[in-house]
Amino acid sequence: MAIQTEQHTQKQYVRPGAAGECSPTTLGAAIEHAAETIPEFGTLETWQRLSGFSRTATYDALGAGDLRAVKRGKRILIDIRHGLEYLRSLPPVKIRPRRQKAEAA
Repeated sequence: MAIQTEQHTQKQYVRPGAAGECSPTTLGAAIEHAAETIPEFGTLETWQRLSGFSRTATYDALGAGDLRAVKRGKRILIDIRHGLEYLRSLPPVKIRPRRQKAEAA
């Protein structure tokens, strides 16, 4: 569902409310809710699912000091929140628009 405004289109997302009811929420509210539910530490698999990092890229980032982790027994637990801050600190991608092909005469 989309809400039309004079300036832009804003998508609405629905999440369950109290007593099984559904209430609409904006994308920003959905992101805030997701941020509240992200664990502080997670397994390597959790980090891979949240970040899109491969296992090798995760170990490379840990070795470089870009990610933090702790060891509990045999398990490595990644500091998820620190890792997401690291991702936010990366430079934005710069994509140039495609060149228009000259029309054949």
